[in-house]
Amino acid sequence: MQIGSESDLPRKETVDQGLRERLRGKEVLLVEDNKFNRQIAKALLTNAQIHVAEAENGALAVELLQTRHFDLILMDMQMPVMNGLEATAILREQLALKTPIIALTANAIKGEREKCLAAGMDDYLAKPFREDELLKLIGDWVLGPAVSDTDATPVAAGPIVSSNSPTPLYKLDLLHQVGQGDDDFVALMLESFIESCEEAVRDFTQALQTHDVTLLKATTHKLKPSLDHLQVHQALSLVEELDSWEGNFAPHVLQPRIETVNNLLLQIIEQMHLDIQALAAKKAPQ
Repeated sequence: MQIGSESDLPRKETVDQGLRERLRGKEVLLVEDNKFNRQIAKALLTNAQIHVAEAENGALAVELLQTRHFDLILMDMQMPVMNGLEATAILREQLALKTPIIALTANAIKGEREKCLAAGMDDYLAKPFREDELLKLIGDWVLGPAVSDTDATPVAAGPIVSSNSPTPLYKLDLLHQVGQGDDDFVALMLESFIESCEEAVRDFTQALQTHDVTLLKATTHKLKPSLDHLQVHQALSLVEELDSWEGNFAPHVLQPRIETVNNLLLQIIEQMHLDIQALAAKKAPQ
């Protein structure tokens, strides 16, 4: 394997209040097919007073960008209908668009940045990203790299975990931090994650039944960032293993792993329904 360099590592940045003020009112197009990931990114941007428009795939983004201007585009790499690389090629070559495009990718590996740049993107950010990383990178491309204060120290979130499970299947630190104390936001994100889990269980089951490696890897790739956001470590390690599978479908190897992941996802769904109920009871008048 080739030896990487420091530039291949995910960025770790901090953001000062001055940068937030300068980013206020900027227009960003968020192109992402995963609803949970899209809501997380939108909440982070909205907290910084950035105006966000959404597109669920590259084709919708291309259509929108023919009539509307944005200060920056956040472009997921893998999407149905039209992926990020295809959309970027059209924006650069056919529409001659000069707007900065930052790739959002779950593959933080050597060579991924070069692939993005070759397609006409300006930079990339590995998922799951944190608020400071996202805002710092947007600031670099919209305002210039000199406007931020990299010596600022971020405030660490407290250890908030799912309250009903003695051995937590997941943690809610990020949702509480992004939601800034809004339980309705946390409940909305849990409902969105449940939808993602239910879809993943269906797709994993279909991939197992049809021996479809393409569907298997598409499902793992879409699910990984969401699992990482909520620190679902038990399922994440297996999903990463399935995502790295090479070659033909091998039922004797893949079936027990897929079934284990599905069982974990079903447990998570059940636990999250309990957490949603607990959040609702917390709001109810005594």
